[in-house]
Amino acid sequence: MSQVNEFIKNQIQRIFNFQKKKEISEKYNASFVSGGKDSLPPELEAEWLNQIEKFEEKYENAKQIPLLEFIGSPIIKKLNEINNYELITEYNQLENLLEENGIYIDFPETLDLQERYRFISEELSNEIIDDIRIQGMENHFIYEEFHPSEDLN
Repeated sequence: MSQVNEFIKNQIQRIFNFQKKKEISEKYNASFVSGGKDSLPPELEAEWLNQIEKFEEKYENAKQIPLLEFIGSPIIKKLNEINNYELITEYNQLENLLEENGIYIDFPETLDLQERYRFISEELSNEIIDDIRIQGMENHFIYEEFHPSEDLN
């Protein structure tokens, strides 16, 4: 394809992208910052805008459910039902299940395994989240937002 044709194709895609941004802005009250020299190529921007629109559509109709339901309502043993030898296996299984469902937790490095398991099984599992599933979308939780460290104060 000649450079002229490629230029015309890019310009047409930019017009479509501009219109898509306008539609998303009006429908979902979104705002977009215009890119400078580092703006996305028009085809990538179109793909990105489609992902934003999919998310907004799902978010608009999403119900809120407990995280435990989001990951399939597995039976999770209570910490006091697990001996120290089983804890590593139970924790790894729970962590794998969370990751399979796009759930990630940032823990302080010094937090022991018992507290990590307790936090997930007793607190985080009851956390209400939006029931939205989009390939590649992740939900991140930070332990210290639930239990602020005195080091952060």
